[in-house]
Amino acid sequence: MRACIAALLILSLAGCATLGAVESVESLLAQGKALFESGKYAEALAKFEAVIARDPKSWEAYLYSARTYIAQKSWGPAIDSARKALGFAPNQGDVAPVLASALLQGGRDSLQRGQYQESAERLGNYLKLTPTDSHAYVDLARAHLGAGSWADALAVIQRGLGQAGDAATRQDLMAALLDGGHQAVEKGDVTSGIALLQEYVKRDPRQVTALVELGKAYSKSGLQPEALDTFRRALELSPGQPDALRYLLNPSPR
Repeated sequence: MRACIAALLILSLAGCATLGAVESVESLLAQGKALFESGKYAEALAKFEAVIARDPKSWEAYLYSARTYIAQKSWGPAIDSARKALGFAPNQGDVAPVLASALLQGGRDSLQRGQYQESAERLGNYLKLTPTDSHAYVDLARAHLGAGSWADALAVIQRGLGQAGDAATRQDLMAALLDGGHQAVEKGDVTSGIALLQEYVKRDPRQVTALVELGKAYSKSGLQPEALDTFRRALELSPGQPDALRYLLNPSPR
């Protein structure tokens, strides 16, 4: 009889301990949220980490960790935490937007710091979540251009132009084509430069600067008939254009 009573007491205590742990996790999460709202980010993170230590699948703790890291502009940890939240709760409506925000802001921060590969990875993943954000294609194109990934830049610009509805974004994407073509030629990848400039001229055949750049690229690659034809088109639009005249008078490869 005593043994039965003892067993029942142990089971009862175990149940209370389990209930206490659940309440403690909920309390920690609530405390973390309050600290986050108050701007006490280090303290908030400590609470969310304590929750995760007890419940490694707490998507809400990962979500609020991500939000806290975003507030601190700690993009890598924010992205990691948001990805974990999405993995545990893919159907929670506020999880994917937090991940998207971390990827976009983190990608733009990397771009500003000249971390082009990192920026391209983050922005590329952002566009998988938000494929209609046309201006993000501008940022991703710039990241690829900075990394010297000319073909990737061209593909992104083409996709972006297919999405862009406003004139300003289209202008930015077109500028990336022209700038990328010039960069590629200057860095010795004339073939890629021609591809970027051809895309520009196809979309804006009356842009004299682009025609001249394309003519120079053709000339450097030894494509003299194409170069001469392109320079003639530039002169038709802008008679007396000095670069076009110079190349027409001396059509040797340059």
